This record gives sequence, C-alpha cells and structure tokens, in this order.
Amino acid sequence: MKGIRMARRLVSMIAAASMLAFLLPFAASAESSSAQGADCQEFDTTGFSICGEFLQFWNANGGIPVFGYPLSDAHQETNPDTGQPLLVQYFERQRFELHPENQGTVFAVLFGRLGAQILTQEGRDWWSFPKADPSADNYFAVTGHAIAPMFWNYWSSHGIDLGDSSITFRESLMLFGYPLSEPMMELNPDGDTVLTQWFERAVFEYHPDNPADSQVLLRRVGAEILTPPVQSQVIATGLTSPRGLTVTADGTVYVAEAGTAGPNCVDIGEGHDAVHVCAGATGAITKVANGVQTQFVTGLPSVDFGEDPTGPHDVVVGDNGQIYAVIGLGSKPDNRTTVGVPLVGELAKSFGTIVAVNSDGTWHSIADASEWQNTDPSGTGIDSNPFSLVATESGFVVSDAGGNNLIAVHPGTGAEDTTYETLGVFPNRMVTPPPFLGMPPGVQIPMQAVPTGVVQGPDGAYYVGELTGFPFSLGMARVWRVAGPGEQTVYADGFTNILGVAFDSHGNMYVLEMTKGGLLAADPSNPASATGALIKVSPDGHKTTVMTTGLIAPTGIAIGPDDSIYISNFGVMPGMGQVIKVNP
Repeated sequence: MKGIRMARRLVSMIAAASMLAFLLPFAASAESSSAQGADCQEFDTTGFSICGEFLQFWNANGGIPVFGYPLSDAHQETNPDTGQPLLVQYFERQRFELHPENQGTVFAVLFGRLGAQILTQEGRDWWSFPKADPSADNYFAVTGHAIAPMFWNYWSSHGIDLGDSSITFRESLMLFGYPLSEPMMELNPDGDTVLTQWFERAVFEYHPDNPADSQVLLRRVGAEILTPPVQSQVIATGLTSPRGLTVTADGTVYVAEAGTAGPNCVDIGEGHDAVHVCAGATGAITKVANGVQTQFVTGLPSVDFGEDPTGPHDVVVGDNGQIYAVIGLGSKPDNRTTVGVPLVGELAKSFGTIVAVNSDGTWHSIADASEWQNTDPSGTGIDSNPFSLVATESGFVVSDAGGNNLIAVHPGTGAEDTTYETLGVFPNRMVTPPPFLGMPPGVQIPMQAVPTGVVQGPDGAYYVGELTGFPFSLGMARVWRVAGPGEQTVYADGFTNILGVAFDSHGNMYVLEMTKGGLLAADPSNPASATGALIKVSPDGHKTTVMTTGLIAPTGIAIGPDDSIYISNFGVMPGMGQVIKVNP
C-alpha cells in the first residue's frame, strides 16, 4: 500500500523500547525558597513564587515575555549528567537550573534544552531534518540550519546578561541555543498551524496577523514538559500487526490483525520490478471482553507484496450484531488470481473483500471491495487496498488507500448483484521533494492522498483521513468531509500521516497520527522515532494534542460509548501489537 509500505522500516524495532516519560511530581519544594534566600515574588496568576537567584535571573533576562509565569516552585530534581540533586524551577517557556559548581559566575543559573527535549519526546530526530543552504544568512554550521529572517531580529535582540556592553551573539546563543530546524508549518499545542522554527532551548512561532511587536512568539515549552501524560491502560497484548478496531455498546472491543503474510512465497517480475510475494492464512480478529483477550477468528488471508503485510484492516459490528471485516490487498485486483491462487488457492480470492464473521469464528466473503477499482475511478491507474470500513443501512462505505478514493459497496445475493458507487476521489498534490533525491531547487513531485481511516460523523457525513504518499510531507495530511458523491471538502488540515479518525459523543473529532515526525524520519533502531500523536479537533476547529508519549506507530482508533478512546499501538511490529484504552 502506498505510504503504509514505508512502515516496513519500523518492523525491526526491538521489544525493549523505552517509553519516554514526563518528569515526576515535584519534591522538596519547601526547602527551595530558604536555599535561595527570602527574596521572593509571588504571582497570583499561577500561585507560584520566584525566589533568590532565580528571581534575580528572571528579572534581568526578560521576565514574562521571554520566560513566562512560574509553573512550579523551585524543587529538587536529579541532574541526569551527574546523578546529583539539582534545584530547578519551571516557567511557561523554560526550566531554570541552579548549578552550585558555577556559584559566583554568570553561569550559576542555566537553562534546560527544552526545544531539543520535546523533539526527543516526540520521536523527531532533528539531525534528519532538511538542512539549509550554507550560503544562507545566519547559517550555523554546527547544526546545518539558518535562522529564518522573520526570527533573526528577535533571536539577536534578546540574550542572557553576561556583562557585555550590549546584547551580543554569545548572549543570544546562551538564551535560545542553536537552530535545530528550518522554518516549517506545524500544529502547535494551542491548535494553530503556524510557521515554526526549533531551537535548543526554545521554539519560535511566527504570527503575521499579530501587531508588529508580537508577531514572533515563544512556545510554552516549559508548560509542555510539565503537562502530565494522559492516563492509558493496555488491554490487549501480543497482537500481530493490529489495525482498525471497534467497540460495542457493552464495551467489547474487536481488533483486526493484518498478520505476517505466510510461508508460501514466489518471485515475480525481473530487475527493478522484481517482487518477492508471500501469502498465507495468518490474519485474525481478537476480541477483548470483560478483561479477557481471545483471538476468536483465525485463518484470515494475509499477503506481503515485498513491502508490508496486508490482511484484515478493519472490523465493524452492524446494528444487528453481525461482525464484518475488510481484507486489504495492496496490488491490482487481477493479481489475486494470477499471483495469489497459485500461492494459497481459493483463499487468495478473499483479498480485497468484505467478510462476514459468524459467532463461532467462521467467516465468508460477502462483497468484493476491490473489484470497483478495476474501473480506475480515480483515473490514476488501477490499484486497490481497502483499508477502513463503515457499516451502513444498505451496505458499506470503504476507503481504498491504493485507489485513493472512498466508495460505497452494496452487496447483493452474488457478485453480479453487488453494486458500487464512488463517493469521493482524493487528488494528488505537488510538493517539495526531500533533499536526498538531489532534485534542482523549485522542482516539485506528486504526493498521493492515501485515504486511510473513515468514520461517519454526527452529521451523517463521512470523514476520511489521509496518510499521504511519498514523501509523506510534514503537516500535509488532511481530513476530508464527504457528504455524498462528489460532495467533498477539506474539514481539517495540518496533520502528518493520519491512520484513523473518530468522534466522541460531544462532536469532538479525534485524529490519530501514525508518526508525528513523519514516516521518512522513522528509524527502525529507534522506537521513539515512530512516536504518533492523538489530536482532538473541537467542533469549532480548535486542535489540541491529547497524547504522544507511549504511542508507537499507532494504526487504529475507536471511541466507546463512555467516550473512552481505544487505540491499536505498535501497529507494524508483529507480535508486539497492543490495544490501549485512553481516558482523555
């Protein structure tokens, strides 16, 4: 499947991946004010005080505009470099650290590298970010980045007071650090998509509609570090490539497992077109009820066309209690016969179909979701990978990540009676290619939409998320609203690599990003590089990042009757898959 195939780079991640954690609750704050002296200033806005050296430093180097209000009292934390206790205090935009070894010097109070720390927590390796032209103004060879013109004046006009006659380069560098990225459009924690540049100790945002003196704002990185992680609970483990899932009225969870292809393999094509194809009956559906996990459907088809196993991609429960699943394909529909049948016999004909599951775990195909792609409804070439499924009164709505469209499938008594309708076609966009392609400046390449998760919203329309195809550009994934055939509009944008969309009972939409830092930045040796994100979009369009920590290559989302959120996690790591329950 276009886009999802890049996830193969993540499969070799080891099980011992450490989940990045936020800082522990504060301790020893009662001792802090006496340790710094009695000179304190209390802030009613947050209820915290700044005292002693921290207060002197805060006043001398920018105060509220640069550091923001205090978000904690001064308290002891362990210095990760020395293992010794360290007095720290958090502010909206920074963390102060008191270093007694530097007492009596201008370096007694130092900063945390919060910009770099947040990137690490999000699994984003800034060394892999696109670099600047070395001839650019304000270029720093140390990191390979240049400070953008709209940010340079702010960066160079603020600094730590080191006793220089005016604000100097070294004073600005001490305050903000080196640039870690080029400017890029990003979704900030307040739900706005703004031009953003990352620095070691800060994150700059450009708001051109603000008054001239407040067009450059500093993100509240201190508040982000302090935000406690959302509580989550693992309710299923050991899953093999979990994908879509559903929750019934009584809280029972069903999750599709795409499997590991199978032992039956063949090589097709020659040269650059050669593909090693494997298939088998390793797909499954797991049920979680009353705390008990059971793999109650097995033997579903799974195939790997040389990239990434494709199998059961989604599961739904109809109003009558009937369970249905959609099986992926990731190829031309005709390959089921020419390639699949010699490998796995009649099982191959179930790829790309919708299947009905009986209470005893047996199943049978009821409609061919891939057949319609032979008509090339998107006009971009025949390809099919049914991904997400919605049950309707007359059949089903299916997103096809290979065909780049949304279709309605109305099963009949047989294949000849099944009817189809194209509800939406999601076009390519021209984007800037990644630097490693070595293309000339100004050249653009097409990026496919790759529709993945689909859900019926409270207004009856269908909402479809985009994974996007290569080069998986950051912030370019969208959620479409499809009200009927040809009635499609972009409902929300600014996302990266969407795998699922869901609504709660209050009309809030939740968008699941598979990799917050983008698929190209995912490193199989570093699980944190596959950190995903759960983003809440309120009915008025405001976005809030609900969760990142603990989400590793998440691949499916559903919301239960009590508004608890269920997420398929470790979705591209066979045998490591989870379902987690989140209470936002």
